[in-house]
Amino acid sequence: MPASPQLRFLLRGSALVVVMLAAWWLLLLDPLLDGLRVSTGMALQLMPGDGATADAVSDSTGNWILQVPLPGFVQRSEAVQKLFKPDARPVRLPSLKLAVARDVPTLFSLVFPLFWAAALAGPFGPRTWKYLLAGTAIVYLISVGAIIFYAVYMIDRNLSYTSGAANTVINFLEYLNMYVVPYAAPVLTALALNAELRAQIFTELV
Repeated sequence: MPASPQLRFLLRGSALVVVMLAAWWLLLLDPLLDGLRVSTGMALQLMPGDGATADAVSDSTGNWILQVPLPGFVQRSEAVQKLFKPDARPVRLPSLKLAVARDVPTLFSLVFPLFWAAALAGPFGPRTWKYLLAGTAIVYLISVGAIIFYAVYMIDRNLSYTSGAANTVINFLEYLNMYVVPYAAPVLTALALNAELRAQIFTELV
């Protein structure tokens, strides 16, 4: 009895995940992290606030130092002003420096090998390379966005800026950001781009 399309996808995908993870860890991780760090710095400059102070650099241990701009309403908030002595307020704080362990951007870079494995596990045709290029660009943006959201979440937690329902929402979104997005986004991106892959996976078993 021939193997079902779903089983063939699972077998190919499993083998490709091993190959892509090995290539990612041994060859591609450092270049990917460098590219993500530069792009994160550029994205921070587009955030509301004083973009001139925004930056993303790597220290000697490989950890990141993000200089995150603060919008004016955050600068004027009690959460920020309470950091300073009452007689010095109001204080203008254009940005906050945030240390990010290397493990965090490494986690978000996991979208690349997982997407490549999912994309290549499907039917191979003349448009496969188009899907690979387009999907790589999409997961790149997703990875940068996830890093930015992580930075916003950590600043919110350090400042205790949100409370109540708003704090519950941002905590839930950060849970999705850390534990769902790196694993689900690559597969969903591959499915969204490739109709043949969708047909293969969701074909009813005969």
